[in-house]
Amino acid sequence: MEMISSVNGVYKREYDGETVYCVEHIPTGYYSIFDYDEGAKRYIQDMIKKQRKSLTPRSHKSEHSGSLTFGKSRNGSPSCALAVALYSYYHGIPIEDLREEKVQIRHVVSLEGVQYEDCRKKNLYSTKDVALDTPSRRIQITPDGKHILLYIKAADRTEYLTYTPELFKIIARPANLTFFVNYGGRAQATVNGISGERKCEPYLAMLAYACYDMGLTEENLCDLMPVIMDGFRNETDCNGVKHEIDHANNDVHNHCKWNLSSMPENLNNKSGKSDYVARIKPPYYLFIAVSDNGDYRVEFGYQGLSGFGQVFYIVCKDAEHLTDMLRKIMNIIKAPMFLKKHQSPQIVWGIDKKIPHAAMDFQRAAATAETLLSMNDFDFTEWTLDTNFVVRDRFQREETA
Repeated sequence: MEMISSVNGVYKREYDGETVYCVEHIPTGYYSIFDYDEGAKRYIQDMIKKQRKSLTPRSHKSEHSGSLTFGKSRNGSPSCALAVALYSYYHGIPIEDLREEKVQIRHVVSLEGVQYEDCRKKNLYSTKDVALDTPSRRIQITPDGKHILLYIKAADRTEYLTYTPELFKIIARPANLTFFVNYGGRAQATVNGISGERKCEPYLAMLAYACYDMGLTEENLCDLMPVIMDGFRNETDCNGVKHEIDHANNDVHNHCKWNLSSMPENLNNKSGKSDYVARIKPPYYLFIAVSDNGDYRVEFGYQGLSGFGQVFYIVCKDAEHLTDMLRKIMNIIKAPMFLKKHQSPQIVWGIDKKIPHAAMDFQRAAATAETLLSMNDFDFTEWTLDTNFVVRDRFQREETA
């Protein structure tokens, strides 16, 4: 170990398959690792010897947090975390310019009871950076570039969104949002930079919908998001009806554009859409994709043991027609002739009220939505309020077994 102060030493070691430098606070055994970079090593040595006091563990609530910090410099400059100093070195940004940002470390790890911090370049980020992996969440874009996967670590849960450059910037920069899961298990986000009476904590679905359809951007996030939330909470449409954001397929973790719509409040409660979609169980299936013009494209049918069955493609022009269709499906007492091999959807649901079939595997849901949205208008039968669910066209080969 090479001593660089009375309490600090630096040495190299192998970590995670690569050579790194360690700087240690010898009295406590706390240490930080950083890239095997001679320039970084000299930078830390110079800061200790020429500018600042030794590196010591930062105390938090009487307990060491595992991070190392420089004391105040001899010229009176404020203390500085090692992570900030290394971020300054890696990116060529003066420490003074980082004062208004918050440089964070993705992982503080405990090894054999001793906490250490990973200050390699790849592991440090500023809250003003786009950071795909932070202590509270991890963000991925699917290989096809169509969706964003937001993993909220505290809840051990993934939320799904349609990729747009603007939405990605909003959620990937830690300075914008702090994500959490409420007592009801729904994902929400605190909009950073708004406090007091204007404090803003939209559901993730509302945030996504506002970005897809209401002009929300990173630049107007703090100004427009509270206005949008107030609008949904207090305002009504031309018919005097309040609206709320609905998940078409009852999957509250799927916030993709094709799964969200603004729906009259009275059509999205227990007397309206309710949880009808979640009640459709195998052998029946029903999936909804919301089109750009607001139509609900529906695939409904059943699948027999041999894999064959019948499928109907239906388009509902608005939420009223959609809820009418769902209600009539679930009110079937006896399956009609074209479903005669199975009991009615209502009976099937009553037998097994477990996991909603609509909340299917995301990859399958995304593929189904893409198929429905790529079909021609004439592939669908339009639902009308006087339809008594006698739809006989466009069906697959019926099971013969």
